[in-house]
Amino acid sequence: MNNMFQLSTFPLQLAKQNRLTKFGFCDDDWSASSEHSSATLPSPNNSGSFRLWSNDFRPVDVLVNDENDVLGAIDWEFAYVGPSQFILDPPWWLLLDVPEMWDDGIEDWASTYERRLET
Repeated sequence: MNNMFQLSTFPLQLAKQNRLTKFGFCDDDWSASSEHSSATLPSPNNSGSFRLWSNDFRPVDVLVNDENDVLGAIDWEFAYVGPSQFILDPPWWLLLDVPEMWDDGIEDWASTYERRLET
């Protein structure tokens, strides 16, 4: 019990030393070193450009007007910056149904997917 009381006064001691802010410790070692350190992992050569990307981007997340002009996108929960090469992968939602659930079998799913992929 005595140790718990001693530890509970720790923030009070830091406040008296002007080392406590409302967000945490203003003079801790990690914050001080991170402000002056350079990037330790440079990007590889020929990595190309990076774009905003979302793994959860579906047609329902696109806002359009009456003329089908794209006005914006919503649902940015899983958005991040990724390499431009990601656009080369076909979207998973192209048919909105997985092959296992396709009524006419996987061969029909594959041929329909290939036709949609060309458009």
